[in-house]
Amino acid sequence: MHLHLANSMMALGGVSYGAAFSDEWVVEHIECHTAEEVMRCRGSKYVQSSLTNKVFASIKKNLEQNIPVLFTGLPCQTAAVKTAFGDNASLFLVDLVCHGVASPMAWRQYLSDMQFGRIESIRFRNKTYGYHMSTMRVVYESGVYSKSGRIDPYLRAFFSGIAHRKSCNECKFKGRRRYSDITLFDCGRYCELTGDNDDDLGHTSVLVNTKKGEKLLLELGKEEVVFSAIDRGMGEQLNGKMIEGCTPKHPRSDSFYSQILSNSFSSVVQSYLPIKLSDYCIEAVKGLACKTGILTFLRKAKERKLLVTKH
Repeated sequence: MHLHLANSMMALGGVSYGAAFSDEWVVEHIECHTAEEVMRCRGSKYVQSSLTNKVFASIKKNLEQNIPVLFTGLPCQTAAVKTAFGDNASLFLVDLVCHGVASPMAWRQYLSDMQFGRIESIRFRNKTYGYHMSTMRVVYESGVYSKSGRIDPYLRAFFSGIAHRKSCNECKFKGRRRYSDITLFDCGRYCELTGDNDDDLGHTSVLVNTKKGEKLLLELGKEEVVFSAIDRGMGEQLNGKMIEGCTPKHPRSDSFYSQILSNSFSSVVQSYLPIKLSDYCIEAVKGLACKTGILTFLRKAKERKLLVTKH
């Protein structure tokens, strides 16, 4: 969805800011003037992005020149931008319903441990088995790495909450009152909310928080975006529980971070969150079920059951 919003902003003569990988695979916010730059900001990134003074200076310069600005980030980041620049008519803020982020240090340790060599691309949430069962996918010089959160050390640590930053466990930016004009989050229960079949390619829930957000969304009529109106309360209940809720602190989080400083990331994850033989077996069966079409059949059967129940 950020891609479409950013394209709309460029059509208005504006610029956008989003999280992208640097050449060293550090996640950082960048200024985007072209479609190619916007494409760098696509995809989930389960690590805190660097939001530097350079970015704030760039936003300030554009706003002073009355250039429309779209900033997409986590709730804490959009709050920082809103605090810095206030209710500027040219500033459009989009935040994401956040599960929490891992420290950049954990990400560095993971990459160092995995020894991929020269990396060509990284996707934290590749649709290898479809949207609902995505994988970490790394394309590197001598091959392709693709593992789900069940057996990939970084995703396993992230989704368990053990790698989350302390501030995320007591986030001050949760709640229905947002600093943003638009809020985005996953729509994993699309079938139940709309009564339509889920193509397993992924859907996004969009909450409009302000008139500015509504104005920006109307611009998407010029893009190839299909909207389905849903009940906001039901959408938040089924998909948006993290709008208000924080991920509880993992009881071994502090110890985990002290250990990865002096030990390999994978070995620490194996010690704290053991990956068992059964996990590898399930992963292998899942891959086979995907290739043979069984996974698609089971998903559609579940959808039919949900639709029958709904009606």
